[in-house]
Amino acid sequence: SFLLFQHLYDLLVCEPLLHLSVLLVGRTLHQNGGVLGAQVIGDDVNLLNEMRSSAGMLLAAGLYILAGAFRPALAFSAMVVSGTVYLGYGFSRVVSIIFDGVPSSAMLQITALELVIGGICVLLLKFYKSADESSVVRAG
Repeated sequence: SFLLFQHLYDLLVCEPLLHLSVLLVGRTLHQNGGVLGAQVIGDDVNLLNEMRSSAGMLLAAGLYILAGAFRPALAFSAMVVSGTVYLGYGFSRVVSIIFDGVPSSAMLQITALELVIGGICVLLLKFYKSADESSVVRAG
């Protein structure tokens, strides 16, 4: 149960904070994190613009997913957003592996985690849909 709590904490707290930090101080974060070296980022305004825009979109998606965890009216659409984001990133990383080669083990773990979380979202959506259909049958 501790691992589940840790993953929920990472998903609901750490991830939105990470995207906010990339949005605000992306260059420093990537230079210190080793994902992109200083020589790659440099003063490339286009690359910085791309990093910040992606971080902003992920921050917005993460906040919506978080809202869906607490507001039942948003739960279904938040699950759709979550599945789309995680599977989109996971499958994009698989395409990158095919075309560009195998990245570090940390990136492979991230890929696997994104695909697993996205798959869980799809399963939960199917469960949500079947539960909704059975409630309609009971009501009718």
